[in-house]
Amino acid sequence: MLFVTAKRGGYLADVVIAIYESDQSSPILQLTAEGPMCLMSTPKGNFRIDAIYGGNRRSVRVAADSRPAQVVFGFPDEPWDGIKASEDEKQQAR
Repeated sequence: MLFVTAKRGGYLADVVIAIYESDQSSPILQLTAEGPMCLMSTPKGNFRIDAIYGGNRRSVRVAADSRPAQVVFGFPDEPWDGIKASEDEKQQAR
């Protein structure tokens, strides 16, 4: 799983994840992803994954089999204060 902002593609952390088997109402696993990527190994089956960030929920259904699956969750960008990095700051970041 990868967590990003929808418009700018910036990485997100602290995304709450809940994984459900098929159409069950109770999650089999809940956690907070501390970084922009979360790797999991699951048994074969059908799952629903809910990801919550900043009060926004995204859900996806995944059929897990022997092949790796990649899921990208896009969330609204954080409000921007309009301040841009100076050329000096951009150089330091490189």
